[in-house]
Amino acid sequence: MKMEDKKMREKAGVTADEIKKLVEKTIKETIREEFLKLRMELIPEISDEEMKEIEKKYKSPDKRIVYSESIDI
Repeated sequence: MKMEDKKMREKAGVTADEIKKLVEKTIKETIREEFLKLRMELIPEISDEEMKEIEKKYKSPDKRIVYSESIDI
């Protein structure tokens, strides 16, 4: 049977290494897509009112210094 398999692969013009790379690429793409879907599901939805409050409260960064450190060289 191995000889028949080898002849079939030669006719198709696809090597085992090419198939492996294709399967690997497909699996990586699928995992990436599924993780993206999962991330999107885990992001909490907020109402328009909540978004307005957030924009009002955090419109621009606070200008005061919260923490500072000096190093003598």
